[in-house]
Amino acid sequence: MATSTTYNRAFWNVMKGKEENNQTLSEGFDNVGAYVAPDEFREDFNTALAKENIFRRFATVINLSSAEGKIQAVSSTGTADWVEDGDPIPESADRFTQFLVKSYKLASLVKLNRSFVTDMNFNL
Repeated sequence: MATSTTYNRAFWNVMKGKEENNQTLSEGFDNVGAYVAPDEFREDFNTALAKENIFRRFATVINLSSAEGKIQAVSSTGTADWVEDGDPIPESADRFTQFLVKSYKLASLVKLNRSFVTDMNFNL
């Protein structure tokens, strides 16, 4: 799907404002109404994002398989004891809390005039 040369070419043609065959693009249409970026681009993008994004350097990044999920977290502190070899390890009575996690992104779009793009000699 997002790895085929045909889809890759069609995806980038659409990104450049060119007409493209909808049948070819339908291979990469996801359940939230967007086109999936080609695999090779996603790998490069994620590498650059990890390197350049200051927030990701200090944050804990959790990759989810869907846009929503639950994270289990310990909501109490158990006790630890020193035990001799062979003695049973005491169980803690920790409690866990589930936190609902949703995916959000900060986004902005700036439209440039076609004359600006052509004046700057962008290779579209």
